[in-house]
Amino acid sequence: MAAARLGMMILGVQAALRAPIRQNMPLGASKFLNSNSLSIKSSFRQEHSQYYQEKNADHISDATTQLLPLPSTLIPLNSTDGSHLLKSDTTLDSPYWRLAIHLATQINRGSCAIATATIVLNALSPPSLHGSYLNQTSLLAESECARRAAVGANGETPGLDAVLEHLSKHGSTLDQAKSYLECFGVAVRLVHALGIQPEEFYADLTAATSSGDIIIVDFKRSSVGLEGHAHFSPVGAYSPPGADAKNGGKVLVLDVARMRYPPYWVDGKSLLNAMATIDDSTHASRGYLIVCEKPGGLCADPDKIGSTEGFKGGGESKANLHINSLDSLDSLPPALATV
Repeated sequence: MAAARLGMMILGVQAALRAPIRQNMPLGASKFLNSNSLSIKSSFRQEHSQYYQEKNADHISDATTQLLPLPSTLIPLNSTDGSHLLKSDTTLDSPYWRLAIHLATQINRGSCAIATATIVLNALSPPSLHGSYLNQTSLLAESECARRAAVGANGETPGLDAVLEHLSKHGSTLDQAKSYLECFGVAVRLVHALGIQPEEFYADLTAATSSGDIIIVDFKRSSVGLEGHAHFSPVGAYSPPGADAKNGGKVLVLDVARMRYPPYWVDGKSLLNAMATIDDSTHASRGYLIVCEKPGGLCADPDKIGSTEGFKGGGESKANLHINSLDSLDSLPPALATV
């Protein structure tokens, strides 16, 4: 009898400990835990947990992991001016409230595009996720399409370890970032920044931040006064120009390198110039992605709509770098979209 009571007490304590965890989970995470068809198996976590602890430390060990000061041209969100901008009646902040609870820090030097895709997919929760909640490793582990896109492979699907290693060295291109999202059946429009008029970018910002769509920017950090190379992050809000027309208003960048920089406001014109720089690995300019909650609108072109491969792999990568053998991964250009 005593043993039976003890067993019941242990079960009760375990249930009590789990309850507040579920209450504080992001939308969809509790459903993910209770699902009978968990996408991330416990065996996978056990097999790779030591790898993540060791390798992720190695990947970021050569990058600064302390917050760095922002240049005076950028406004940190956690400042008086930054918070006033977000609270302003004229600021378009629809994406911020969808993205903020899902913000994550990139897991290695070159995973900013993967981190951004994970945040956006969790915010949109497309049908392909089946109510599951993604993290950066599960996005890659469970999607063969995303792993092929990450290395530009059009043949054999690389394993997770090879992909993480590749990302830490080479980062991602704008086309690859688009493919990560398309692998989960999301409609995406890609815009190369070089050659477009500023008014086009500002119009896309206005339309996306006042609706359910989300913009991801691919820009050269040094062009806006930050340390590092090229970088991906989602846009949280937009304060239209008004009297500040020459600078294009203010754009809130929710930086995924959170160990280095907080979210910050940047002039729209400065951000556009930073996106109009050339990616040496593709010889094309950087730019931005518009990720649409539903087909149509800013993603009206049916050719822009990705496959419905979803959370279990399959489908073909649309990345613009292709290799025929996984042995040649290290021959690709060094990362530009890295911390």
